[in-house]
Amino acid sequence: MQQRANGRCGSRRNRHRHHVLTVPVLHDFQKPGRVGEGRRLHMLDGAASRHQDKHPPFRVVPRALTESRTNRFLHGVAIGVMSAPAIDAQVQRDPEISRQLDNRIMEGMPVAQLQPSPELVGRRVSHSGEDPQQQLPGTHRPSTIMHIHKKILTGTCPLLFASFGTLALTTGADARRAVGETPPPQTTPAPDQAIAEVKMFQLESATIEDIQLAMQEGSLTSVELVNLYLRRIQAYNKSSTLSPVQPLNAILFLNPDLLEDAAQADRLRKQGIVLGPLHGIPFLVKGSFPIKDMPLSGGVTAWRNVISNKDTWAVEKLRQAGAIVMGQANMDNWASSATSSTSQISGTVRSAYLQGALPGGSSGGSGVSAGAYLTNFTFGGETGGSIRNPGDRNGVVAYKVSGGSISVNGIIPLVPERDVIGPMARSAKDNAIIRDVVGAKDPSDPWAPILPLLEVQRPVPQTGFSSTAESYSLAGKKLGVIGTYVGLTHPNPGTGATSNTTGVQTTTPATKALIDRMMTEVRAAGATIDYVFMPPQVSTTYNRGAEAPQLQLNNTPYSNQVAAYVYRSVIESAIGRPDFTYSQNAAKVLETAALTTNISSARRAMMYNLDAVSGAYTPGEAISFDSPAGMEHYQARAQQKDAFEAWMDAEGLDAVIWPMWPNKTRTGGTIIGRDLVNFMHLPAVTVPIGRLTQAATSTLAEGEEPLTMNITGRLYDDAKVLGVARAYEKIQPYRYSPTLAPPISGETFDFKRQAKKPYVRDFKAPVLTASTTATWGRNNTLILTGSVADASGVDRLDVSIAGSLVPAVVEGSTWKAVLPAEAAANAFLATASSVDIIVLAVDPAGNATSVAVDVIL
Repeated sequence: MQQRANGRCGSRRNRHRHHVLTVPVLHDFQKPGRVGEGRRLHMLDGAASRHQDKHPPFRVVPRALTESRTNRFLHGVAIGVMSAPAIDAQVQRDPEISRQLDNRIMEGMPVAQLQPSPELVGRRVSHSGEDPQQQLPGTHRPSTIMHIHKKILTGTCPLLFASFGTLALTTGADARRAVGETPPPQTTPAPDQAIAEVKMFQLESATIEDIQLAMQEGSLTSVELVNLYLRRIQAYNKSSTLSPVQPLNAILFLNPDLLEDAAQADRLRKQGIVLGPLHGIPFLVKGSFPIKDMPLSGGVTAWRNVISNKDTWAVEKLRQAGAIVMGQANMDNWASSATSSTSQISGTVRSAYLQGALPGGSSGGSGVSAGAYLTNFTFGGETGGSIRNPGDRNGVVAYKVSGGSISVNGIIPLVPERDVIGPMARSAKDNAIIRDVVGAKDPSDPWAPILPLLEVQRPVPQTGFSSTAESYSLAGKKLGVIGTYVGLTHPNPGTGATSNTTGVQTTTPATKALIDRMMTEVRAAGATIDYVFMPPQVSTTYNRGAEAPQLQLNNTPYSNQVAAYVYRSVIESAIGRPDFTYSQNAAKVLETAALTTNISSARRAMMYNLDAVSGAYTPGEAISFDSPAGMEHYQARAQQKDAFEAWMDAEGLDAVIWPMWPNKTRTGGTIIGRDLVNFMHLPAVTVPIGRLTQAATSTLAEGEEPLTMNITGRLYDDAKVLGVARAYEKIQPYRYSPTLAPPISGETFDFKRQAKKPYVRDFKAPVLTASTTATWGRNNTLILTGSVADASGVDRLDVSIAGSLVPAVVEGSTWKAVLPAEAAANAFLATASSVDIIVLAVDPAGNATSVAVDVIL
């Protein structure tokens, strides 16, 4: 990528500050250097500006890169510095330059990629092409084709390195020497020394705290972070030459205000305003979550045009903490499946780990988006495994919260009496931070009236998750692996036992081996862990006698009545208008409900009563959670969970564990633990424990996918469950990069060495546009154009197609990117009528602007 460096190194206020200029194009104010010699270059601010007026820009050309076998640094970077007239002279002197120049021009590629012949490196060439010794007075002085010896980190991010040459310009150093000041100590290592304590930023493994640190130090903006995720969506969510298989289809809708929201987060941070621990960090939610001014579809086309008036509770709290709504993740139609995710709107979600493998459902898009890091974290919803199963299939830490502990108000339900939501992230630590943000109780939550029935043993926690999880230690704790869940026969089933406690799950040897290894690791951490077996009363189907409360909401008509109540409130919240009467809103609710067959006519009929004479609507037979039937139902659930907790107390257990799937194949397996986690409303977290090898099929090769363990504890003891997960992932972080969505360029960089200048009081980001049409150059090169303007100049310009960066150049107030004919992306573009491009512009102060447009080809 090319860009024009701003010749002025700083304002008058900051003229003696240290500047880092990343170049492939810079002005000729450096001193000549010898081959292999590192140079610290000095220039007063005013001198740099004056020199800019006198001399044309020079092209800096990276040449050979050699990787050290000992310290994984790239070194020996040869950089040729030539002005435009000097290139003309080189064409006459060097046949290799002439050949390359002809090829570059014919292919529409930047001339800056020319590489002079080795024998010419170090020779002086005048701008006029004449012998420098015979140069006439008043003509340009000669420049030198030179080597600058630098150590560059392997995998350096092209978003932060426009080339492999970075020149440190210390303005005012000569002035300090002139007045007798002691110059600052040399902090740059000598060329052959290893750089100490280099901290790398890696998008895939970066925690929320890592991202906040990078933003705090000025090396990353929210716009840049969002841009990285959008490039991954380009590369892997859609058809792309970077993706080796079919697209992931993990995204349902993107927030049209995404880039502006990110820019606003950056503006606030520049002013010293950080809203919370998630400031500037993007996330996705399941397609059943309402987001203001976005569709509330549940994945079905009939509701595609149902636009929500407001955010759901969790989204509102996340925004208040500074997080950025990226959009909605794909899901199974109306959350119907716990194993797969296919929506009418976006099609089938696909695994990012193993071709042909299930992505998990119904929050499959949330799981894949988190696992393939198309965003930082996601939210899913669960009725019978729909957070944990996608979490397992995608190797993430998926957190199904205790029933009623995060509001589900406004979210499309499946089985309202046990529907919950929860975050999915790549670490338990991040889940705990997110949980702290969304933990406040919502008085409008359908669960709110019955929480006192479930809080007898302990209240719903609202804060403290992050601190508890991070400080939690396994030493001295006692954990139990439920034996029947890993293929062991119950030694003493007991009277009245049901299949929930006695059923032996078929368990593959590979799964059992991973569980055994986990147990060994936990013991080494100081915990006690053994196989445990549940007594008969720890079952939702155990007979507790005729006098025991009954699960009324599982039976008609109550099941339909409570569903009618929740569906009515969801639709009223989404489309209700304050200027409408109750009857007018009721008519709109019924009209919207009738659009989809997922809300039965029986349930619609229970929403309202219609007065045949007046035509007025009044509330119908729908019942809330705190109706008599609802109260009895949750009293029964409280008894069941009390039996589970009494058993845990008797055994001295802190948590129980089992493999998320004991017999997982590419396309199947047994979902276990629903009786505890979903029917008793207990908390659960999935944590990766290793990889499973899946056999080849007639059409698919052998491959691996993750396996997680499920950690469950007492109701509302969520912080401890997250603590166990966090303690284990500290011991053995088994999460690994998704095979079918590997890292792309720009995701890794040394953020401390590339930190921008936080002292620059420039809050205005570049003004950036991109043309919606492209032109074809000679030999089928694709040319993209637009405008860019910034008072301080443009430090970096990135143009991305299908996730790949395209060579680009800034000339004045315009930019141009040329996709060479032989580029891999052209194979994709050949059959396309349009293509999405993303353009990012960053100024020297670190302010960033990004635009995403659909370009007509």
